[in-house]
Amino acid sequence: MTFGEQLKQARKAANLTQAELADLVNSTKAAISRYEKGQRVPRSDIFLRLAAVLQLDATQMLSLASLAGFTPPQISTSMYNLLEWIDYKELVSTLVSLN
Repeated sequence: MTFGEQLKQARKAANLTQAELADLVNSTKAAISRYEKGQRVPRSDIFLRLAAVLQLDATQMLSLASLAGFTPPQISTSMYNLLEWIDYKELVSTLVSLN
């Protein structure tokens, strides 16, 4: 199974449309469509956001990373960026809930 096929399967399992997934990872519907069709692979930071939003376990994430052609150093750097993004999302969510 290709990266795109696995991504599409995970998205459908999460009951998300391409547009909804795109919004959750700060991307576009067109980009998600291209990933699923195998026309391109996401940057490593978007890849990790996809993994987080789709709640992939470590095995699934590493399998997809391998299919997408990412190396361990790329994943490590992007994990740091993902943690910053999650903290930002949590802060925004907290602020919104206070209003």
